[in-house]
Amino acid sequence: MREPAAPRDSSAFAELAIRRALEVVDRRRNPNQLRTFFAPEVVEHLHRLATAGARRGSRGTAILQTVHLRPVHSGPPHPAAGDSGPAEVVEFFGRYARGERSPAFAGRMEQTAGGWRVTSLLFA
Repeated sequence: MREPAAPRDSSAFAELAIRRALEVVDRRRNPNQLRTFFAPEVVEHLHRLATAGARRGSRGTAILQTVHLRPVHSGPPHPAAGDSGPAEVVEFFGRYARGERSPAFAGRMEQTAGGWRVTSLLFA
């Protein structure tokens, strides 16, 4: 049985969100600019990654390579999604390039009345 397709605009949002997150980790964007699209704990996590990366020195600029989506369900929203109505939940994963390396990322986002919001994000 084939999984239902993720909502059309979720793909564009996921790609934009990951690009913005990578800009924060690379210290090319202020983490506070993500508060509209990311849950507060995700923004804090990205800020910590950027701070740790600055201590290690420049590793090159991250370049997004692939983003894949997998719809999960409709149900109650994550508290960080900031809404009390039912949410569309989509998981995303992919790869980005940094120099010779090609690390992975994965996360989850929810769509509520306020729009899409990333509620979890991990970089490998």
